[in-house]
Amino acid sequence: ERELLREALCCTGNGVFATRGAAPEATAEEGVHYPGTYFAGGYNRAVSVVAGNKVENEDLVNLPNWLPLSFKPEGGDWLDLRHHKILMFAQELDIKEGTVVRRFRVQDSAARITTIVEQRIVSLKKSNLALLHWTITPENWSGPLHIRTMIDASVRNEGVLRYKGLSNKHLRVVRKGLVTHLPSRPSILHGCDEHPAFCEHHHLQGLTLSDCVLDDSELAVDQQQDLRISLEDAADAKAAGADGVNKNELRTSAEKAVKNSHEKAPHHPAEVPMHARCPACESNGVWLLVQTTQSRVEVACALCTRLVATSNRQLRFVTPRIEQTDETIGQLFTVDVEAGRPIDVHKLVALVTSRDKAISEASIDAQHAINRDCDNFRELLVVHQRMWQNIWGRISIKVKLNPGLRGEKLFEASDELTPEKRVNLILRYHTFELHQVGTWHMLGRDASIPARGLSGEAYRGHIFWDEMFIAPFFRHVAARASSAAHEARPFVGPSRIRVQCWMACERACAD
Repeated sequence: ERELLREALCCTGNGVFATRGAAPEATAEEGVHYPGTYFAGGYNRAVSVVAGNKVENEDLVNLPNWLPLSFKPEGGDWLDLRHHKILMFAQELDIKEGTVVRRFRVQDSAARITTIVEQRIVSLKKSNLALLHWTITPENWSGPLHIRTMIDASVRNEGVLRYKGLSNKHLRVVRKGLVTHLPSRPSILHGCDEHPAFCEHHHLQGLTLSDCVLDDSELAVDQQQDLRISLEDAADAKAAGADGVNKNELRTSAEKAVKNSHEKAPHHPAEVPMHARCPACESNGVWLLVQTTQSRVEVACALCTRLVATSNRQLRFVTPRIEQTDETIGQLFTVDVEAGRPIDVHKLVALVTSRDKAISEASIDAQHAINRDCDNFRELLVVHQRMWQNIWGRISIKVKLNPGLRGEKLFEASDELTPEKRVNLILRYHTFELHQVGTWHMLGRDASIPARGLSGEAYRGHIFWDEMFIAPFFRHVAARASSAAHEARPFVGPSRIRVQCWMACERACAD
């Protein structure tokens, strides 16, 4: 009944973007769940018709949902806490280390019991990364396990009931594709028997130029041309009906062309031997690019999923299958599991916007971010937790209460907390919340601190004068965060004054 409150309380962020504490296996459902991710300064205007009049509102945009992660045993149903029997459930926000933790045991309709332990962070070290970790332990069953991970751009701004009748569609999907090791020049593509054509980033056409990526980042221009000619000749031969030409032969032809071009070209000590790879087989994940409908801000979300056996054994799993609709993209893994032997699922997400500094293009830089850190999950988690511990070493607040204080609900003892511990916990939680929206990552950004933070859409994410009350605290414990909030004033101040003057004129005319 209070799931929406828990999601808001367990929101985690780093000043650049924040994600509500919604369950990864859940979808948006009125009054129950509302996944939401918001980035500082991510606004969009939309026109609604109210009582026959056109009304324009500006909202903090709910970005693509990067959380979706679920599983099911072979022949079973996807994880859904509404339909599974819950044997144990616990959720906590570790404000000391900036981590959301869930632990639960469920039993499906076939009496299969599974334990899941979840950890989630929005990285304080790298402002565009978030991590989600599941440990899945089948307790009384073995067999194939299906794991699905997705990016969902079908989200709407539906978090506030009183805005329900207004326009809530703020995003449109631009394109999506597979995360690959992007070369400095367009890649040359060849066939793959396992996966059909799939490459939306390079937009290449042709029989052999649309299936899989051949990494040629170190290949000279003349070598690329030699290989392209060889591939196109093979394609022409097949199109003409030549016998015995298939994708394997095309691949062999491509590899021979690479070898010949290497023998012709001068040797470079730093040259990397080329190797063919299929992006669907060995890619680092998937990505999706959206754009706000009015402000034209592009937001790219890229994800990488890794399956790791916690015990000393080799995982056997089928090559992930790409699943996509018009507004979603994801991967479906199938892995053999054994009773009592857990497996780890690491999900790393990069969120890059067109307003970020020193980027080429949002989707390209999101893929680069994934490629840099796709195998550094543990390191990112440990560094994030240590940074939060260092913050608490500077800003920890402890209050001692006068024993004579009585009568206020704030000072009432609970089953687990004394009045003094309760007050200190509340103060520390609010301090934690301030650091979700005010960090050094805000420096140089056209963004400040919304009235309700980045945990939801109340007040439409608008910025008022809240940083004036927050500034004295930040000035003492986080000078860079204070500077970042004040730097945003020259951007938003004049426009706010113009809006206030316009509203005053409207009221005067109405009177």
